[in-house]
Amino acid sequence: MEKGQADHYNYIDYLRAVGMFLVAWPHLTVNLNPTWQPLLIVQWFFNRPLSITQNFGALGVYIFFLISGFLMCEPSRRSPKAPGWYFLYKVGGVLLPLWGAMLTFFLFTKGIELLFGFQCWWSQFSVLDWIKSATLYPYIKGTTDLVNSVLWFLFPLLLFILLDALYRIFSKEPSLYFVIFSMLVIVLCFCLQSFLPISICANLTYIPVMLWGYLINLWHRRSISWKKAFSYGILCYGLMLVGFYQFFNYYYEEEPYMLSAILALLLFIIMHLTRSPVQAPKIVKFLSSISYSFYIIHSLYGGMIISALFSHIPYGLALICGVSVSIIMAYINYRYVERPIKAGLVFFAERVNGIYERH
Repeated sequence: MEKGQADHYNYIDYLRAVGMFLVAWPHLTVNLNPTWQPLLIVQWFFNRPLSITQNFGALGVYIFFLISGFLMCEPSRRSPKAPGWYFLYKVGGVLLPLWGAMLTFFLFTKGIELLFGFQCWWSQFSVLDWIKSATLYPYIKGTTDLVNSVLWFLFPLLLFILLDALYRIFSKEPSLYFVIFSMLVIVLCFCLQSFLPISICANLTYIPVMLWGYLINLWHRRSISWKKAFSYGILCYGLMLVGFYQFFNYYYEEEPYMLSAILALLLFIIMHLTRSPVQAPKIVKFLSSISYSFYIIHSLYGGMIISALFSHIPYGLALICGVSVSIIMAYINYRYVERPIKAGLVFFAERVNGIYERH
């Protein structure tokens, strides 16, 4: 492995590939054709008897949260050392590929409208609506994003990045102190919820899931014992319960939302304990590499293609077409937007670190 290159965990490739399809399944089936027979069979066989909520969507999101937390604990070998620059580096890696993907889809829809006069769901939105969606403004304000509703996942992720950047003011090394610091901030925000934006307090509810991933990495590196990881994991669970009870009471009282978090955690732990040095097959590595781009665009391209086709062809075939187009467009965004941005950010980090070390 090259110097400065982060460790690669082969099982995470599998988790990303699984997670992207778990998230896409409800958006491209239930949301568009809730009476589709294969969907009803899956619901009868899995969702109802196992109490898996949101047709696997929540499970997929929790897998990505766990991955984010686990990787956040990796030693920062290429990222900027200064906390402020580190925050910009991490946020850039999240938002810049998103902006590229959203702009591409916006131009795609406008091109189809001009050339073929085809009106779709997204034709009703103004340029300002698109900008608000791409900047996560609806989630910051606590309102609904009708342009691309899957982006809610990014707001808790950005809050987690902010916590990590603030912690780096005190220490650059991943440690249990970051978990303690994050939990104290969450408790403080929950106590002061009357004085803080409700959207921020509510989305802090998801941070403990990422802390679970962080704790697993600390245990993996023998920075803490499994008993300590388990103890703090229980505390994180308690924080989640308080958050759901306070801000998402429907999920606490009526939906088994927490069960999906536990299932995702168990799956992650099993995959970590049974990990193999053997690389994942090329198709799995490919899907893993485009998983972020696929996540942010699958309901856009997939929704458009399926909506245009399913009244003319069998829904299963329309679904295959929608997923296929989404994968192609995700690869294009990854290849020509996401990957160059990552390379640019690494170059940016090297320059910033050079200046930081001289001072």
